[in-house]
Amino acid sequence: MKGSIMLVFKNLTIGLLILFIMGTAKPALATEALNTQTQESIKAILQKETSIKDLSSISLLSRSVLKLCSDSNGRMADIGAQWEATDAISDITLPRSRLIWAAETNTLTVVHCEAGGLGHMYFIVVADNDEKKNNSLDFPLKILTPAPYQQLADFIHALPNAGMIRWDQ
Repeated sequence: MKGSIMLVFKNLTIGLLILFIMGTAKPALATEALNTQTQESIKAILQKETSIKDLSSISLLSRSVLKLCSDSNGRMADIGAQWEATDAISDITLPRSRLIWAAETNTLTVVHCEAGGLGHMYFIVVADNDEKKNNSLDFPLKILTPAPYQQLADFIHALPNAGMIRWDQ
């Protein structure tokens, strides 16, 4: 009797583990170095812009761009707002990503964010403002950066940078 209960328990555990892996496990993040040609193209587009508007709040971001920047619960803190910067969660209502700055040009929206956790990271989302337009670049791009940039001009100046990684989440 004891052996059959253990066998049922073992099979149930294995079955639940398989269901968990198949149903909830996310695939590993696909990352690759952001090639120099793509970086130079972004730089060229941004340097040609004559109108750059600072977006000082997440409320000014489009829904599709905000979705790319948000944490796994769809939340993002505004510039300077309280958020969970580590894996030691003290308040489950706080977002795990935060806006550093955002800018919009005639053609692109560029958003710089940080995400908390053991691997605290900085990333930039570059999105095309005209999704119908056929572009040579594959927008939107999500780019892990080696460090934070204070403003859009610093990001443009840093391109191309071998430390930038394309991040497909």
